[in-house]
Amino acid sequence: MGNVECFFLRPVTQASEALRRYSDTVCPTSMGYHNASVDLGVVPYALSEWMGSGADDIPHDDLRWPKECPCGYVFQPEDHWQHNLTRLLTDDKGLFTTLDAAPVGAMWYADWYPEPWLGPDGKCLVVKTPGGDWIVDGPPWTRTGTVPKVTASPSIHFPGRYHGWLRDGILIEC
Repeated sequence: MGNVECFFLRPVTQASEALRRYSDTVCPTSMGYHNASVDLGVVPYALSEWMGSGADDIPHDDLRWPKECPCGYVFQPEDHWQHNLTRLLTDDKGLFTTLDAAPVGAMWYADWYPEPWLGPDGKCLVVKTPGGDWIVDGPPWTRTGTVPKVTASPSIHFPGRYHGWLRDGILIEC
């Protein structure tokens, strides 16, 4: 993948809304279980709320609920019902995304992490690497610089997936 310039994401007062059905039974798809979701669009979302929710708070007779898994399995009443609200975030260039959909190089504060996961600014910084989400402020790393121009030491290592460095806001592949 080469070097990737990092950028900072901050939460906005909007969320992506979806209705999801899933079953714990085995599905032949790559997820391993029956799963389907219907996107309902973008809705207002308070900044004071956590990054998302998955409540069962929409009546089950609402016609927008997914009826079946893409494999053809028809959901049963006892299968799971989930009304998902997923916070949207933005960068300085106008990107709007969720944490799951954020591209490699995205960084954000994970304010829900307590000590010892806090960096020198009292916040927990996370970076999306080619190997997955990396908690920069977790042991054994040290962080210097100002977001997004951050340097961390030692190197990032996700065995079999990614090995690199974060230097002055650039992910550098080893």
